[in-house]
Amino acid sequence: MPTTSQSSSPPSVKPPSVSFIPMPLYGDERRFWIQRRKSGEPIAYHHIRFLPWGRTTKFFGGVPLNDCLAMRENSITDAHDPVFSFQAAKHITFMLRWPGYDNLQWVAHIPVWTDCVPITRAELASWIAYEFWKFFEECKAGSYSCSEPEWKVGQGRVTFDRINLASIWSPEDGLWLASVQIIQP
Repeated sequence: MPTTSQSSSPPSVKPPSVSFIPMPLYGDERRFWIQRRKSGEPIAYHHIRFLPWGRTTKFFGGVPLNDCLAMRENSITDAHDPVFSFQAAKHITFMLRWPGYDNLQWVAHIPVWTDCVPITRAELASWIAYEFWKFFEECKAGSYSCSEPEWKVGQGRVTFDRINLASIWSPEDGLWLASVQIIQP
């Protein structure tokens, strides 16, 4: 009977390497954030996380923007949870930033209530992903120039399908910024 040196255990699958994209600073955001954290308000008023479905910890966080854009609710933990029930305003101001695009002034007003009901985590993720998708399309069309080649958006560079949405956070009232990750090839 021949012997084998192969292991009977299944091969291990290495998860993709994911790292946060270093976003350009927005004003005094760190000072504002520290003040907010000291205010005693719940962090949910200033920080909304997007975790892959089934994950409840901060590890390996982030949902692919493609899944967010397609509203694949089964890809986001707590997808049906309302996310702005604490807010009276009808919309938030979302500011998109990207390294190397220093003069980028991408601002969108995202509705957070529809028919007197706050939007869900999945709906918010879809709105945010849609803004990133529009930005990527504008970059591919040559509307913006990038001063840092490693962060250039487009074919052969950073592509939409390699980005995860990890969270959005608010450095000041009504203004929200995204924290995104890049999946390394």
